[in-house]
Amino acid sequence: MANVGFREIADGLQERIRSGDLAPGAPVPSESALASEYGVSRTTARRALVALEEKGLIQGGAGRVRAVRSSSSAPRSLARYEQIAAVIRAEIDDGTLRPGQQVGTESFLAARFDVSPGTVRRALQELANDGAVTGVSGRGWFVMSEDGPPTRTSETASAIREGIRSGEWAIGARLPGELALAERFGVARITVRRAFDLLESEGLIGRVPGIGRTVLRGSA
Repeated sequence: MANVGFREIADGLQERIRSGDLAPGAPVPSESALASEYGVSRTTARRALVALEEKGLIQGGAGRVRAVRSSSSAPRSLARYEQIAAVIRAEIDDGTLRPGQQVGTESFLAARFDVSPGTVRRALQELANDGAVTGVSGRGWFVMSEDGPPTRTSETASAIREGIRSGEWAIGARLPGELALAERFGVARITVRRAFDLLESEGLIGRVPGIGRTVLRGSA
């Protein structure tokens, strides 16, 4: 099955639960089984299962076999760290946070959600357990991509996106040159060039004759 997303997989499983094909208490197909059935990565399969967990249709995960929730198993209220994880997961799902992009430092997220860094850390760890984000020593937390942990190119592109999003570089503004950004981010010029190529493919920046690379639109 080509171009199947996690939502389609989740919808298919939800229909099987609704029809009774997957009865209350019955085990749900594993990540590897779903990946094989739909021809997707385990990360995509995992996101489908997490979506059903958030709807209260299945339970388990984190090392336990997932099963259809019985009617007597009323969904509990989410803890604060689970609520934060759900918000970040939704931002990943809708494209606000892209593969390889930095999610934010623990201190930034703690201020954003008005919680302690420990609560943020639990939320990020839950997302990491689900394969949605990954921690990189000394660099922070990043959205997981199908290719694995973020590269220096994706990190640099993420930093430039953040500069556009924050207004440091407004729409129509000329971006600093490769050498200036390489020195700023502590990377090679070729890394900045590849980051530019990535952002150009997204339509975020473009080359303007006689000016250089320019911001074409705002970053979400």
